[in-house]
Amino acid sequence: MQLAVSSTLLPEEDAMPIREILRDAFDITGDFTAERLGGLTNRNYHVIAGDLNAVFRLPGAGTEGLVDRKIEGDITRAASSIGVDNELLYYDDKTGNKVVAYVEDAETMHIDSMREPENTVLAGKVLRKLHDNGSPVDFRFNVFEMIPSYEKLIRRHEDITWPGYAEFREKLFQYRNRMENSEIALCHCDPLCENFVKSLKENRMYLVDWEYGGMNDPMWDVADVIIESGYNTEQRNLFTRSYFGRPATPDEDERISINIVLIDFLWALWGQQRCWYDKSLEGYGIKRFTRAQKNYQELLIDMQNATATSRAASALA
Repeated sequence: MQLAVSSTLLPEEDAMPIREILRDAFDITGDFTAERLGGLTNRNYHVIAGDLNAVFRLPGAGTEGLVDRKIEGDITRAASSIGVDNELLYYDDKTGNKVVAYVEDAETMHIDSMREPENTVLAGKVLRKLHDNGSPVDFRFNVFEMIPSYEKLIRRHEDITWPGYAEFREKLFQYRNRMENSEIALCHCDPLCENFVKSLKENRMYLVDWEYGGMNDPMWDVADVIIESGYNTEQRNLFTRSYFGRPATPDEDERISINIVLIDFLWALWGQQRCWYDKSLEGYGIKRFTRAQKNYQELLIDMQNATATSRAASALA
């Protein structure tokens, strides 16, 4: 576990904005302690200063061209207001610097803990609460528009040379009309395991970090949890039953599977363009692209089997 350190020992690029927020938003001056928390892109700190016990989020380098901080702020406020996210204490619409109340006895989820049945159920329920109660925002998360944007960012530095990329992209874009005409709701759009935080005291799950949030097909979020948690069929069924309160319909299940492929394809491109800011992400893109191809083949088989089953049932009717 990383120990909390004095503000004087923090990198100045992080200590300075924390110090300014404490002074301007909370009227707190003087020293503070900060413990670095996890985060793939951003710098997150558990900060204790005076009576304030909170988590500070400072956006990572290179995110300014990817995230509309005003929209993120609107979504964060909406999620906090319905109890999906924890209490929001401060948000800067320009910088994206954010402060939320610290959750005592909290456990940040990871792939193993998300597979524990109790946590699988809690995750399904908080996701459904978001989709049912989240206030609409003026931003549509559209994977088919984001793909060209990420491609453009990548091609500033290099060509996309993954085997079969152009052909695979064309096949996925054949689903555009169907997916764009699906129902939409306020979605998180990036529900990694680590974006779920469990309050052990309250036995409830919070969903945090709304950088990619927007109006989207709710099945995107469902699919994202399934793939990021590495759920097997039994775990996937438990999660979807917890979310729907019943088994998924064939159409819902198929939309989930299509989104599973689209998610890996999109985040493969995200990872590739992020390599120029974070060398630890080298290899991340091709790994997700290869998995997308594999899941696409499984999707085709499932769709063929479903068609055959439907025809057989019609013949017997």
